[in-house]
Formats: sequence, structure tokens, C-alpha cells
Amino acid sequence: MRFDLAARDGAELPAWEPGAHIDIEIVPGLVRQYSLCGNRHDRSRYTIAVGLESTSRGGSEFLHAVVDVGDEVRAAVPRNRFPLVPADKYVFLAGGVGISPIVPMIEEARREGAEWELHYGGRRRSAMAFVAELERLDPQRVRIYTECVHGRPPLSRIAADAEPGDAIYACGPPSMLSELEMEHAGVAPDRRARLHVERFSARHSVASGDAEFEVVAALSKTTATVAPGQSVLNALRSAGVSVPSSCEAGICGSCETKVLGGTPDHRDYFLTPDEKKSDETMMVCVSRCASARLTLEL
Repeated sequence: MRFDLAARDGAELPAWEPGAHIDIEIVPGLVRQYSLCGNRHDRSRYTIAVGLESTSRGGSEFLHAVVDVGDEVRAAVPRNRFPLVPADKYVFLAGGVGISPIVPMIEEARREGAEWELHYGGRRRSAMAFVAELERLDPQRVRIYTECVHGRPPLSRIAADAEPGDAIYACGPPSMLSELEMEHAGVAPDRRARLHVERFSARHSVASGDAEFEVVAALSKTTATVAPGQSVLNALRSAGVSVPSSCEAGICGSCETKVLGGTPDHRDYFLTPDEKKSDETMMVCVSRCASARLTLEL
């Protein structure tokens, strides 16, 4: 389903760039992220596309079954952790609802006169958003793959064919992104294109196992024990410390917390390698601690 969101007072909405998303409050305390997929030059509305997931954690089910035309929802201003960077050519790869952030990227590439191609896969054509619109753009650049007819997109060939000056932008299921990363790593370093990925869910549980440690919420003057298999987030909440969160999979950045002491063991998909190396902040929903004690600004 497509949802167009306009300001209650009719005001012009904040600008955004391709790759951006907004946070939508489903119910108090439950926030979900959705990529913007409309015309970024139309400041009168934001557009999102939401697939109804069989394993919905509340977001897609609520939007499909409860929200109707004219209803009010609370949304944050756009954020962008998946920006479109200059490149000789863009290779776009989408799986299922992962097409959402790719659509405005294609429009931007076309507007700039850049070279581009799209590989878009899904289980069946009827469940793939924007297919007709994308095919009308340029049949030579748009390749549609349905599992029942074509199989999955040829990730090894896509990674191998891209040139060093190209940029690959991929968004889709964890299995597709993991396979693409493996194929990309197998290409000789001097032949690799730049790879950018956007995840909607994690590949696996990243807060399981490992040793027990202490976490100190400095501002709250509270200390809690984080057991093996327990997240820092849940340990703090059990001790009465309020911590904002959303995806609880290390993807959205809602629980980013400043580190005052200790050595974080970063397991998120949100922070850049340089940000992880600095150890200034961490995602408490999935990341743990490599030392005996972790002190946070909470």
C-alpha cells in the first residue's frame, strides 16, 4: 500500500534526499522506519510504500489494517543513512519492498543524466511494487526477476560486471544482501565497485551468547548486570532505566547512546566503520561489551 503523508496544517515539509527515511509512531512507544519513495521536489507530501509482512512486528499490520484516509500519524523529519554519492554509473539492486529507497535514486540518476541500471527481484510480479512504472522508464536498463520464472537476480555476475568507478546500491532481504556482500568480496580489490547496502532487518540475532558484564547508566546512577544472551537495552529497562528504541536489530539508530567508559563490542548495521572505531556511541539493542564494565550516558 502507498501512503501519502501531508502536514496537518498544510505547511511545506522539510526537504529530503534519495535514500532518506522517516520514523512513524505506530502507537506510543512503538516506532517504525519507512523509506521515502515519492517525488522529493514535492514538498507538500511524503510518500512511503508498505508491504504487509506475514511476520509483522506491528508496523505494517497497523498501517494496512487500521490507518485510513484522513487519519493522523506522528512522524519525524527525514534522516538519511543511505545517501546517493557521485559515481560513473549506478547499479541498483532491489529485492521485494527494498525497491522503495531505490525509486527516488533512479529518478535522481536520470535527472543528472548519469548511467544506471536496475536489477529488481521478487517472488511474484503481482507482489512487486512500482514494476509497471519502472519498466516504462527504459526496458534496456530495467531487469525484472520473478523467482517462479527467472529465478533470483544473478548476484555474482552483477558484482563482477560492475566497474571500479561504479556504485552498487542494494536494498532487500538479509539473505540477498549477505550473498551480495560475499560475491562483492570475491571480486579483486582493484576491480570492485563501491557497495552500499540498506537493511530492513538483521541477518541473525546479534545479542546472543558471550560473557556477563556490568552496565552503568551514569545519569540515572543505576548499575545492571547484562547476562549472556541478554541485550544491554533489556538489562537497563529491567533496572528501570528508560531507553528509546525501535527496530531492536541494530539497524535504525533509535537507541544510539553515548559511551563514557568501557570497550563496546559493536554489532549493529547503523554506525560506519570509523564511528565504530571511535567508540563514542553504540547501539544498545544489539551491541555488547568487550570489557568487564560499560558506562553509558543514560
